[in-house]
Amino acid sequence: MNFLPSNTQLGELEIVEVYDFYDKPCLFSCKNQNESLFASIWTDETEEYDEWLYVAISPERLERAQLGYIDLRKLFRAAESGTVFKIQTYFENNNSDIVTLKCTDLLEDQLPEPGEYLVQENAFVPDKIAISNEHSFIDESMQNGTSILDFRFSYPNGEVPVLETACMMTSTQKLVDALTELQTGNPTVKGKLKREVLEKSKLTLTGTYQGSFGMRMANFAQPDVFNHSDFEEALSTCIELIDISADLDTLRDLLSELKPRVTSKYKVFIEHIIRARANLCAGWISTDKRRWRKSSLSLREARKALSIVNEVIVQNPVEYTLRAELVGVNKRTKSFEIRDLDSDKKYSGRILDDALSVAESATISNIYSVVLREEIEVKLGGEEDIKYKLVSLR
Repeated sequence: MNFLPSNTQLGELEIVEVYDFYDKPCLFSCKNQNESLFASIWTDETEEYDEWLYVAISPERLERAQLGYIDLRKLFRAAESGTVFKIQTYFENNNSDIVTLKCTDLLEDQLPEPGEYLVQENAFVPDKIAISNEHSFIDESMQNGTSILDFRFSYPNGEVPVLETACMMTSTQKLVDALTELQTGNPTVKGKLKREVLEKSKLTLTGTYQGSFGMRMANFAQPDVFNHSDFEEALSTCIELIDISADLDTLRDLLSELKPRVTSKYKVFIEHIIRARANLCAGWISTDKRRWRKSSLSLREARKALSIVNEVIVQNPVEYTLRAELVGVNKRTKSFEIRDLDSDKKYSGRILDDALSVAESATISNIYSVVLREEIEVKLGGEEDIKYKLVSLR
């Protein structure tokens, strides 16, 4: 029996590398006569045929999978083409049946368990945690007693854009800040974060390396007496966000659970990756070395993820209520200015249509309960621009 399919749209296939074998190759990569690559996994067996999943894969994605940056579940659930092939190879003859499926139509029992990798010995285990060739996660973490976060960015032309890379570093810190505050159980939607949160979430750059640019970040805050760390939980969620960004339905669900500040900061993080035209490989290890994770996010995946983030923000906008003095209203430009009585900060922006009639008849210098909507945009230079919209005034 030939386990490779024949007479299908994939062409005549030959094995490139076998990763798992049980009576027959069960997990392998192969290519056709046009050098198109596929990854394949055996999923089921009947008395008449074997059933397989095949996914077209680029050389770059295959390499990342072989290095342990993409687990098998993500490899098939988030295929580059958005589709996979379900193939049945019959025992009694060389016939094969092939069906094209959308990735989102795959059933849970057709997919590998999370955390299974193409090359198991290269999976994210303690003695194989090095992301760069120059440093080891485990060595530095043990020496300093720190939690380590590694990011490696690859760029199309191999040149590292300084401004965009600096913006990605800044947006990484702000995302971790928001995630750490969320872990404290008292998330906010506006204003500066508390000093104790920023002290917990502070990242320190401890090293850089090539490929085409990598940075190693550490946090020197120690867990509490119960070995719990809000910061480490934040990093775990950060890597999870990166990991599921190609699985759009899962990303949508997780972002809907997270608070608006986290969602907006993740949007900025994704936008900076897109502006830099970067592909990201990431890794993290906890202080106690018991938890670790690798993930990756391609530029193509980042662009798809941004559309989902924007969708979630539209459905769950950042809004908050202020007790404020009305400073000014302009009917022609639909603009407003208010002064928050608690902070003495002034806010200005656009009045939404539903609030325009009330705002027009409002009295300047009077005190109102104001609902503001906050939106964050990233300018071409990388700066974040916060815009406000007046939702209601009473």
